[in-house]
Amino acid sequence: MTAVRRPRKVLLVLAVSLIVMGVVAITLLWLFRSPQATARTTVDEVFHGLATGDSDAISAAGIRVPDAAAQAFAAAEAYLSEPTITQLVKHDNSATADVTFQLDGATHTTTVQLTHADGAWSITEGLWGTLTATSTQGTHVAVGDALMTLDEQHPVLPAVYTVVAAPSSFLGGSATATVLPDAGGEAAVTAQLHESGRAFVQEAIEDYARDCAAVTTALAERCGLTVPWAADLATLESVSVDIERMPRVELAEMKPGADTADFSAADGVVIVTVSGKTTAGSDEEFSYRSPQWMLTGTYSFEGDELIVRVR
Repeated sequence: MTAVRRPRKVLLVLAVSLIVMGVVAITLLWLFRSPQATARTTVDEVFHGLATGDSDAISAAGIRVPDAAAQAFAAAEAYLSEPTITQLVKHDNSATADVTFQLDGATHTTTVQLTHADGAWSITEGLWGTLTATSTQGTHVAVGDALMTLDEQHPVLPAVYTVVAAPSSFLGGSATATVLPDAGGEAAVTAQLHESGRAFVQEAIEDYARDCAAVTTALAERCGLTVPWAADLATLESVSVDIERMPRVELAEMKPGADTADFSAADGVVIVTVSGKTTAGSDEEFSYRSPQWMLTGTYSFEGDELIVRVR
């Protein structure tokens, strides 16, 4: 069989063609990855995340989203829509982009600043807004799972947020705030105590009363157990407390701006039995029944907790 030899000219043409194709491919890749195209893509990706409520997509575009901001954003009432880049201008390793969008029934415009570093573009200014809230009760408000302290500016992504009184298990009341880029949104919450709040304090006081009754070597302090045992005994050796009826809790209204309010738990019935030695040296036992057993103290909302303190 005779071998077929390819002419050297053909091989040279093939080699040159491959080189040309490689140069074209590299040129196209460079064009598609040019700074302006990459800056535009970054803006598109970030605003797509803002429009879809996807903080992960925003993080993937090089923007660090703190946990609290991500939790609030996930629970937002409404997101922006129709984001459109109207102008993008590149300056070496920086760029600016004008973006229009719809939010809360109106058209808005923002200018974002971008920088190019380590081979990637990222938005550095013009994206974040702030949310400030007040409430007539408590120390915090909540947006979704995010707790926010009162009267402070919290960085959040642009969206419409529903702000609720905290802790929401015990307080009702909400307000809505629209937050725009480079702007602040405000929410003023009028909080109302739920019946669940009074029930929680009642349960806490009953647990406390049972702890008072569990003390057997002395009259427990701060338990409202005042009995005249010293009139009958010289020394007190043991105590037994029988609760016939738990005190009933009443909560004073918390004044606007206050952190704490009073409570009283009254109309309890308790029998206290004491034993010890009399002045004559004999062992004796005496029982005292109190039909007006009372405990008093304060309650407060701290973060997402309801705190009960007995005086």
